[in-house]
Amino acid sequence: MILIMPFNKNKYVQFDTLSGEVFYLSDSENTHQGLFEKTNEFNIALYKDINQTTIIQINKVKYKLLDEETEIEYFHDFDNKKTIFKIKNFSKSTIIKYDSWWSHIPNYIPLQPELDEDEDFLAYVYTIWKSNK
Repeated sequence: MILIMPFNKNKYVQFDTLSGEVFYLSDSENTHQGLFEKTNEFNIALYKDINQTTIIQINKVKYKLLDEETEIEYFHDFDNKKTIFKIKNFSKSTIIKYDSWWSHIPNYIPLQPELDEDEDFLAYVYTIWKSNK
């Protein structure tokens, strides 16, 4: 499956939905089928499956993003300049802790959370989930 990285210069990747592995492409003549982001050791894909269900896949683990069983938390640890993204349903959960998008900007004080979804892929995912609740 060809995915695009909107938070990384719109680079293309080939994403294997069975293994969760990714191969970077220099270009693609095919239309992309979803979005991709690499956060720490996590390969994160957002796409629609064959049934048009919106899926967020983290490595090999798949969640139905808009399913009523799926719960997401997204928040910042301001003191440590970290962001925490938690996703869970009745049978599985994943926690991703990573440097906040603003953590490397000198003297930046994060007062506008509405910028998160423009700067952070997982904030964008959270916004999609939250807007459908």
